[in-house]
Amino acid sequence: MENANQTTAHEFIFSAFPYSWRDSVICFVILLFIYAFIVVGNVVIITVVQLNIHLHTPMYFFISALSFLEIWYTTATIPKMLSCLLREKSISLNGCLLQMYFFHSTGISEVCLLTAMAFDRYLAICSPLHYPTVMTSKLCVWLTLGCCVCGFATPLPEIAWISTLPFCGSNHLEHIFCDFLPVLRLACTDTQAILMIQVVDVVHAVEIITAVICLFLSVFG
Repeated sequence: MENANQTTAHEFIFSAFPYSWRDSVICFVILLFIYAFIVVGNVVIITVVQLNIHLHTPMYFFISALSFLEIWYTTATIPKMLSCLLREKSISLNGCLLQMYFFHSTGISEVCLLTAMAFDRYLAICSPLHYPTVMTSKLCVWLTLGCCVCGFATPLPEIAWISTLPFCGSNHLEHIFCDFLPVLRLACTDTQAILMIQVVDVVHAVEIITAVICLFLSVFG
């Protein structure tokens, strides 16, 4: 009888947004300005690097890739947040899973790419004579692709696992976008799952850092 009264949630309602129309408009304008600044600024960086032949170096190549990922990273959450500020504050379960996936995958890709950029600067400073022959354009492309593959593959197990969980209680999400912990709190499952996902995130972080370090040691060692 208890199971019969439970209904599966097919959408979530963001309850952390302001309910006052005046406050929503103010937040919308501020957030829209921030989003436009991020997108335009990164597009300018990519355009300048592509048009100026003197900037066709590994450092600026990585900066362009980071700018592209930053646009994608913010686009995963901010447009939906803008929509929620002016219209109904809800998102479908599938939309929530996609938002979580792209938010975390692009974020992890940025972390990996920043690590690659750090090693690039290390090589340029500590081995300036070998730097032009080691850090070729082909290697830069492969490193960037490797960072993206690592970033987009890492959150897949968590997303696949969360997609199998039952959401039969409250569908009010105490956040302004979909993230692992707020969504897990709504699942009709053992609370140890929340602790497990935190442990998995830490393990993944260690795996990412170790993988990037081993990659660079194998290339530059």
